[in-house]
Amino acid sequence: MKLRTLLGDYLKGLVCYVIVGYFVTANPDGTLNWHWNVLNIWLTSSYLIFYPLLLNRVPQLRRPWLAMKSLTNSGFKASLDDRSSYHQATNPVMNRYDMADRMQRQDDGANLAITLLVRGVYMLIAIPGLIIYGIWTGIKKAS
Repeated sequence: MKLRTLLGDYLKGLVCYVIVGYFVTANPDGTLNWHWNVLNIWLTSSYLIFYPLLLNRVPQLRRPWLAMKSLTNSGFKASLDDRSSYHQATNPVMNRYDMADRMQRQDDGANLAITLLVRGVYMLIAIPGLIIYGIWTGIKKAS
């Protein structure tokens, strides 16, 4: 496993680790009082050991399977290619190129948020996921 890939996996799982770890250990008044319990041990071991191992064993999970794309973004791209409608304004304050760029940035932000959320879910279910993967590969090798 490459070090760059491993560090990327850890960074994408860090957001969920910090958020879930805070909610598991924080006091009702919002102060963080870290104490070890079953959930913290599960979360920490999953983040440090089992999450990168799951992504190493099943590399298909690294590929984004859900991507946001604005519905009007394709319409803007089509209107940008049409040279005859160059002076038709869709927004008198912002030109079409800036609007298309703005929508692309919004899509990129939404895609990053979805990727971090999905990686967080992978981190939380890494231990049972590896157990299921081990059973599945054992059954395939046995047959």
